[in-house]
Amino acid sequence: MKAYVINLARRTDRLRYISGEFSQAGLSFERVEAVDGQTLSDDDIRLHRAYPDGLCYKLNRAHIGCHLSHKLAWSKFLQTAEPFAAIFEDDVHLGRGIAELLETAKDCFPEKAHVIKLDTWGTPIRLYKNESHPLETRQLFRLAGRHYGAAGYIVSREGAKCLLTNSGKLSFGVDALLFDPRLPLKPAIRVFQLDPAIVGQDNLRGIPENLYQKLTSDIGNQTECADKSYGCSPWQIAKNRMKDRLRAFRMVAERVLKRTVKRVICFE
Repeated sequence: MKAYVINLARRTDRLRYISGEFSQAGLSFERVEAVDGQTLSDDDIRLHRAYPDGLCYKLNRAHIGCHLSHKLAWSKFLQTAEPFAAIFEDDVHLGRGIAELLETAKDCFPEKAHVIKLDTWGTPIRLYKNESHPLETRQLFRLAGRHYGAAGYIVSREGAKCLLTNSGKLSFGVDALLFDPRLPLKPAIRVFQLDPAIVGQDNLRGIPENLYQKLTSDIGNQTECADKSYGCSPWQIAKNRMKDRLRAFRMVAERVLKRTVKRVICFE
């Protein structure tokens, strides 16, 4: 399976690091030059950001650049004839057996799945208890609730097409688009979580300090994109707030009916 690594031209420190990490794992990758959000103009922001449309977030420049970078990786993958691709950010730690996993993943990709999340944020998440697929040393669970981060994942061709369809105007951060099944996406994205995770980052709980790379973030303050719009008119605001409440109710009902479990995904 081909691997793509997203990397800013100015972050040669990260490129050196990730090249060593992949080499040590016996893997190669194709570099995807990231979009530098800090160079986007105000016109660029207006062009790409859906805000202030209803149920959209006020993404900052760094988040828009990150999202556009992942879009480039999906598009580059779709230019090939490969059925699957692995996408990585350039500051990841690769766990044991990553080469073997990528080699065999196409044979164990769940039916109708679009994405397999390889990384973990180290916080409790919800998984569908009855939708699991055992692997040799790990397991796949269908994701039932949001799981932050987009450091490493496998995507199918159909998944990449669905993601691009939902990324015309950017309404959410790329990790929410990928890994928040609560979002009203059309078409919907069906995501599975690898347990234990095989990709980690410095901010993950449980990463030994001797592995820290201390690579500075290009995303910046996460709270800068926290503003959510419910629309401009009183009618739009009322309608979209009701949509949010109904969506939350449906998610709770689905969790009860389909039996979900809350757990922390570790990195190995």
